[in-house]
Amino acid sequence: VDVENGTVMTVTGSTVSYCNNGVYAYATSNSPPNVTLYGNLIGGSNQGVWVGTMNAWTGPGVYDYRYIYPYPTVSVTNNDIKGNVNWNVQIATTASSNIMSTEFDFTNNYWGTTDGVVIASKIYDYTDNNGVAFVKYLPFLNASKDSGGVSTSMNYRAGWIHSDTTWTQAGGPYIITGTVIVQNTKTLTIQAGTQLKFQTGQLLVYGRLLVNGTSSSNVVMTSNRSTPAAGDWSGIYQEANGS
Repeated sequence: VDVENGTVMTVTGSTVSYCNNGVYAYATSNSPPNVTLYGNLIGGSNQGVWVGTMNAWTGPGVYDYRYIYPYPTVSVTNNDIKGNVNWNVQIATTASSNIMSTEFDFTNNYWGTTDGVVIASKIYDYTDNNGVAFVKYLPFLNASKDSGGVSTSMNYRAGWIHSDTTWTQAGGPYIITGTVIVQNTKTLTIQAGTQLKFQTGQLLVYGRLLVNGTSSSNVVMTSNRSTPAAGDWSGIYQEANGS
């Protein structure tokens, strides 16, 4: 399914399988496509859903690298997206003019597993390449859409924090499956005794981070790997205006 400039497309109740890109949404102008996928099975292809854009085209084979077209608008919910060879979702490696303001809605899909680490490993987005946008895949369905799957994030965390949020010892340990970003003006509070286990990624703070550990109840931030090693995760970064 190939969707390009200016197209508005909704696909429901369908099976898309055993091709190169199950759904291919691509912008080559200032009128990107708008794609809605709901209630489908997307599997068995090289990439399940591929989303991308490109540098502005000014003539045959000539591109203006000072300007990049906006991403397509994509909403993908209540689907089974699983069993694709390379990626269940791939965001194209060409940077877009709206990277940091774009978060593709892939919430409440079933990915063939409830293991958030495995789910994240088949999604190519900002965590893998900071030149592309985020895929918001949490929460996910804990079973197929046809088997009464229920929405859950379990204890997995990744992506943007858009509201004041508190992580607690009782709610953890939190498994960080991708880069987490605290939005400007918002606060992430991590209470004493809370554990954060990073499979990959980093914690970027544009807003405020409060880590309230004590001498008797530390906040622990560490690797989630079975054999931890230096560099398993990137660290915590306070960005401009963060605190």
